[in-house]
Amino acid sequence: MHIRLQPAARRAPQPRSLLKNRVHRASSSARLASSRYNQVGALQYDRSCYYSVMKKGPSTRQMIVDTALNQSVRLGLEGVSLGNLAEDVGLSKSGLFAHFKSKEALQLAVLEEAVGRYMRLVVEPALKKPAGLPRVRALFENYLDWIAGEHEAGGCPFVTFVQEFDDRPGAIRDILAKSQRQWRVGLASAIAIAMEKREIARRADPEQVAFELIGAALAFQTSLRLLGERGCRVRALAAFDRITG
Repeated sequence: MHIRLQPAARRAPQPRSLLKNRVHRASSSARLASSRYNQVGALQYDRSCYYSVMKKGPSTRQMIVDTALNQSVRLGLEGVSLGNLAEDVGLSKSGLFAHFKSKEALQLAVLEEAVGRYMRLVVEPALKKPAGLPRVRALFENYLDWIAGEHEAGGCPFVTFVQEFDDRPGAIRDILAKSQRQWRVGLASAIAIAMEKREIARRADPEQVAFELIGAALAFQTSLRLLGERGCRVRALAAFDRITG
């Protein structure tokens, strides 16, 4: 999710590139080890893999997808029953299939919606912060809010999806892996800018710092959701300060 993390320009309607890169040249004082860090782009997602399922009945379709996403946070993508979903949205099962010809088509649309919500709730607010450490902090704190469920779905669907599809080859795994890989690369790119500006004094590979921040956020997920620990957000923010210090 490569980030220069600035609002992406609108284009003519077409499948958007997942994290379309823009060139950012690192200064000699913070030259990055890999050339991939010279590509710093606004977060966008390629919808070409599932664009074909979006053509019919957009309002009803959106209601179906929203309901399925909310259910999938608790049940997983595989756990969403088409029969129960149809009942919840007030459709017959055949009416549901008028919008999605297969369960996989529905799952792809749900994954797309999850990515879109992540953009809207985690990334886009961070774009309003100055590039550098304030933006990295905003990304991390918004990520914690996402995990805590302070949004429509009430939790992080990607944690559930990864558990389901990490060892299952196919289109869903490919798109999920791509989104998570590019989120990590994008976070690392934002960190690289903060390093250039000497707002992060630590000398480390930006990818390593991103890896540690995501690890701290996932520890927050376990502490909050499984263990019910009070104060785990304070611990996560303390981890942020140590990792970026």
